[in-house]
Amino acid sequence: MSRPRKGIAGLLLISLLPLPVLIFSIARNQKFYVLTKPGSIAYRHLLSPEDEALLPLLASFQKLSTYRRVTVPEHLALAPEEQRKYYGGLIEKFIGKEARSLLNW
Repeated sequence: MSRPRKGIAGLLLISLLPLPVLIFSIARNQKFYVLTKPGSIAYRHLLSPEDEALLPLLASFQKLSTYRRVTVPEHLALAPEEQRKYYGGLIEKFIGKEARSLLNW
C-alpha cells in the first residue's frame, strides 16, 4: 500500500505538471537543513553528483523559506476561511484544480 503524498512536493507530483526535476528536488529537500549546514558531512555519502550540484541552490532557497514570526496588523490579517480561499485560488491558478481537491485543510 502506498502512503499518501504530503507537502508541496507531493502536490506537485500528483498534479502531473511538466515541471523541471529541479523544482521537485528543492521542494522535497527544503526542510533538510543538516544537508546544507556549513561544515556538515551528514548524508553526503548518499548524494549523487547531481544532488551535490544542487546544494548551493537548496541552501539559498532554505534561507528564503525560513519561517519568520511577524506581527500582522489586524486590518491586514486574513481569517482562516479567507486564507483557504486565497491559497486555494493560487493552487488552482498555478498547479490546477485537481490539486486543490487533494488538500486536507
